Amino acid sequence: MTLPIDLKRIAIAVLVGGTLGFLYQKVIGCRTGACPLTATPLRAIIYGVVLGLVFAFSGGSKRATDQPREAHSEPIQKKQDS
Repeated sequence: MTLPIDLKRIAIAVLVGGTLGFLYQKVIGCRTGACPLTATPLRAIIYGVVLGLVFAFSGGSKRATDQPREAHSEPIQKKQDS
């Protein structure tokens, strides 16, 4: 049974997105607390995970590239001049 979703790609997207969200909050952060994106570390991680999943799902389907292309049933023959 083949899953339509690549779980490895999703797991990597969640890990990378969450890590980048956390690092963004710690390095840049929101000093006033008025920014909804980075007001808390948990919120920044959640936004990072969501963005990571968006990138993972927009990458295309793995199954579409695994199928080999069909060859022509008849080879193309050149016309011979006599």
